[in-house]
Amino acid sequence: MIESWTALGELERGAVHGTPARPHDTLAACAAGGAGAVYRLRAGDEGALEASRATWHDKPPGTTYEDVGARLGPAVAVPGSGWWQRALVLGPAPEFCLLSAAPPATELPEEAVVVERQRVV
Repeated sequence: MIESWTALGELERGAVHGTPARPHDTLAACAAGGAGAVYRLRAGDEGALEASRATWHDKPPGTTYEDVGARLGPAVAVPGSGWWQRALVLGPAPEFCLLSAAPPATELPEEAVVVERQRVV
């Protein structure tokens, strides 16, 4: 979690200059063809970052953001769940991510991808 877009800029500058630049450049070369984005919390609990399940999805064509938010309302109301929206694209990535401990009790877009998460660091 970062506190502001300014903090994100400071993090980026620190990663690509000085001592951290060499490991950053090595890792960046390995990430060719990768996907990624910076997401902001749209609704729910930021503690959801610790959730064991990530459900990635896009907004279905013909629906509004309000429609998608209303559909996911019950899932986001569960403590420890959070709905995140892509704010900055770093490569192809779904627009939304619902983080939760259990399968959401709501209808998800047909093309949603569910990933079980495990901390590795």
